[in-house]
Amino acid sequence: MMVFSASHSARFQEHQRSSYGDSSAHQRSPREHWVRRGVSAHGEIWSAQFEQRLEQEGFPLRSSAWGREQTVEDIVQDTESEDEGLGASERASTSSHASENIRTATASADVSHQPPPSSLSSSSRMAFKSPWWISAWFILTIPVIFWDASYCFMRPRSMRGGDLHWIWSPYSLYQEVDYVYGLPAFEKGDGFTNAQSFLNIVENVLNIWYLYLAHVQGSPIAPLVGFGSVLMTLSKTVLYLLVEAFCGQCSTGHNDLSTLFWLWVVPNGMWIIFPTAILYSLGQTLAKSLRVAQKADKKKAQ
Repeated sequence: MMVFSASHSARFQEHQRSSYGDSSAHQRSPREHWVRRGVSAHGEIWSAQFEQRLEQEGFPLRSSAWGREQTVEDIVQDTESEDEGLGASERASTSSHASENIRTATASADVSHQPPPSSLSSSSRMAFKSPWWISAWFILTIPVIFWDASYCFMRPRSMRGGDLHWIWSPYSLYQEVDYVYGLPAFEKGDGFTNAQSFLNIVENVLNIWYLYLAHVQGSPIAPLVGFGSVLMTLSKTVLYLLVEAFCGQCSTGHNDLSTLFWLWVVPNGMWIIFPTAILYSLGQTLAKSLRVAQKADKKKAQ
């Protein structure tokens, strides 16, 4: 009777263990299921496809790189606890696969959370849109400035009576109004005419550069270049008028008031009014950019 009870008890305990094993196998969570299939058994690389299968099985994933790494570590810990019945060699293989998965998951998470360089460059770059009237001024005045400077450099051939005067025929009237462009200044060897024409060339280079930066590159440097260009134009024109005022109208005093106003004041006045307006507009743009940069620096310092 005692022998029967002992054998019956042993069989009952064995049956209990087998029943518990079957029930635990059937009740295994999706996490344990995919741990065995995805990581422990096959050493599968953590990928978007693997994540999709985990989500389909109801396994919650965390989006941050730290959370994903912790999830993988949890999987490895569960795997090691579940695989205690495996041999030493199989456990070593499983551990190496899991370690490789951790490194791969961490690297892929870091890469996935880094914004692409193109988006950084495009966001850090502030595109500048030139006002249409400023661009129109530069486009219209660039050929005029080159034409005026070439007249001064080509004297006397560009003057009335010269073989190239046909290119600058409107100057036949203006050279009689303003002696800086006429024969008296040329005969005296006055260098102011060609000196201001040389500055006109430099100014025109800046004008072209502004149009390129504003309309081709959309560069934030464009307002600075345009500001410098119109500042040169305005300063040079004011200097031109001041020289005439302080020399007692030595180059224009021979004209009557009507001729002086329409052929000298009006043309030169345009080179004061428009550059002043452009100077103000681009100056406002530059000041706004500086204020924004100052606020950003203050926030960064805090």
